[in-house]
Amino acid sequence: MSIGCEQISPFISDVLWGKRLDVDQDGIPRPDDCDDSNPKVGTRIWYRDVDQDGYGAGEKIIACDQPTGATITDNDCDDTRANVYANAPEICDGLDNDCNGKTDELFPDLGTSCGTGICSNGTMVCNPEHLGTLCVTDTNKSGEICDELDNDCDGLTDEDVKTVFYKDSDKDGYGNIADEVTACTAPPTYILNHTDCDDVHASAHPGATEICDGIDNDCNGKTDETGLNTYYEDKDADGYGNEKKKIYGCSAPIGHVSDHTDCDDLEKAIHPNTDELCNGMDDNCNELTDEPSAVDVKTWYADSDQDGFGDALTQKFACTKPAGFVTNKLDCNDAIFEIAPTAKELCNEIDDDCNGQTDEGTQATFFVDVDQDGYGSPLVKKSACSVPSGYAANKSDCNDLNENIHPNQNELCNGVDDN
Repeated sequence: MSIGCEQISPFISDVLWGKRLDVDQDGIPRPDDCDDSNPKVGTRIWYRDVDQDGYGAGEKIIACDQPTGATITDNDCDDTRANVYANAPEICDGLDNDCNGKTDELFPDLGTSCGTGICSNGTMVCNPEHLGTLCVTDTNKSGEICDELDNDCDGLTDEDVKTVFYKDSDKDGYGNIADEVTACTAPPTYILNHTDCDDVHASAHPGATEICDGIDNDCNGKTDETGLNTYYEDKDADGYGNEKKKIYGCSAPIGHVSDHTDCDDLEKAIHPNTDELCNGMDDNCNELTDEPSAVDVKTWYADSDQDGFGDALTQKFACTKPAGFVTNKLDCNDAIFEIAPTAKELCNEIDDDCNGQTDEGTQATFFVDVDQDGYGSPLVKKSACSVPSGYAANKSDCNDLNENIHPNQNELCNGVDDN
């Protein structure tokens, strides 16, 4: 069954031909029409209202319902101030409140006199700084000074000219921001600075040197961060600490010292300032054991000839016996084994027994033999290991001036004792 075009309504025709529906025939099709059954209701345009004064400006928002922070009115000339919009009341604030392009036009200098006393010659003017009219001595408002008087005749005393001062209890030149007064001049102990972090201790203020005292001296929020001392455990209480066990603080805790040079913190007698002993230990912490500087070290003497007796001129200091050394220095010749204090003295012109004498008890007595006949005279004698020249081993010559007279001579008939 066919349907003629003349039999189809405009609404159905629009649907069939792909057009957007506009049921109320107001020229605004769906979905832009907020109410398509009422030709009097179409698209709504809203305006962003930043200052929430009911008047928007600039940015448009298309929506059927009012968006948050938007308004239907768009004649705001300053959307950052709630007291500025079209037809707003004009007030004395230095702004174009009513958006007519003029500022404070309702507040010209009236020229009327006002004030009493020091302000008797004042003039009523508009002063935006105080959001209203003021009675001032001159239109430039140049007279207010800090003297407890209303110099500019605005009904206020010393406004905007007083200074904030801060308590400086510790008198370090830095004030306490938590303790302030507003005045024309600084009261006693008050100053302009307010950067002190500790108004009790004069050693604490910005720029001070951090020291180890439990206080934030330099006001950087940290305490003793650069002034800490290092202390070391002193378990044996000898005054010398263990380098491997340290802590940091302003003062030494019990059982700790500032020294860290102890090499044995369990032995009180072992520390850097003690005497080295011959005991197999490093008593004075110099990393040496039983060194020659030990107070009980022994003196040893070289025994080069190994006869058991040492040479006084060659010595060593040691806790234990060095090879080739002995404890005595009695040898008088350490190059010859046979020469020693226990050796037998020989007649060899050498001090064999090291008693300081030579050939003692070993020499024979010889007698002078002037006539060289082999027989000596008892009148002159000499001790020696061997017969000296001009001497004989006997003393039997009865005439040592005549070589022909001696005990072994033949007796002759000559009136002389020849034999």
